[in-house]
Amino acid sequence: MSKERLEEIEERVLVDKVYYKYLDGIKGHWGKVYTLSEGDYNYLKEQAERVQELERKIERYREAINNINEKATLFGTSEEVYDAIQDAIKVLEGTE
Repeated sequence: MSKERLEEIEERVLVDKVYYKYLDGIKGHWGKVYTLSEGDYNYLKEQAERVQELERKIERYREAINNINEKATLFGTSEEVYDAIQDAIKVLEGTE
């Protein structure tokens, strides 16, 4: 779950140039082969799943704040509440 773990994985990844020979008449080419241990793969998969879950949560928060903002605009609210709503929107959008 840390930047250090990701850096360790990056250091352990083996990068080799491999020439792919002709296969079924298809011309070969130079490419790179990256290999990961099963543990590193599982870690990266878990991190990707965590990111997806956090993105889903952020989207729910965004919808809730937008709903509050619409109601505040429709029914009126104090300047302090309006400012708090705008601050929350900025945080979700990453502009603050």
